Amino acid sequence: MNKPVAWMPVVGFEEFYEVSDAGDIKNTQTGKILAKNTMGAGYIKAELWRNGKRKQTSVHRLVAEAFLGFPDCAMEVNHKDGDKTNNHVSNLEWVTKSKNEKHSREELGNLCKPVKAICLKTGEVRIYPSQTATARDGF
Repeated sequence: MNKPVAWMPVVGFEEFYEVSDAGDIKNTQTGKILAKNTMGAGYIKAELWRNGKRKQTSVHRLVAEAFLGFPDCAMEVNHKDGDKTNNHVSNLEWVTKSKNEKHSREELGNLCKPVKAICLKTGEVRIYPSQTATARDGF
């Protein structure tokens, strides 16, 4: 059974837009869901309008602000699964810049050189995305 979609006002645009826990943006005046456009880095962006002025922002940040609250200090939104287009609230978390970069390198293997591990007993060869991933597997 599908869980119902939750909607919250977009922070700063409460009277014009709502954001869903799945990452959709709805114009509250027309009831229409905004088209999804991709930014250069692969993130989904939203174009919000107020008083004739346009603001472009990332959808993952709107979801996090609405459903996870707004952090006290400068934080970034991390996509837990590494998929920049998966803006469901369950896939997002507020993290520091350093934790976000560490997650990208060590968990997702971005900006890391792959590691070739060879078991000395069996000769089995495994390729890992990072040294941390290799260590987690006992090498």
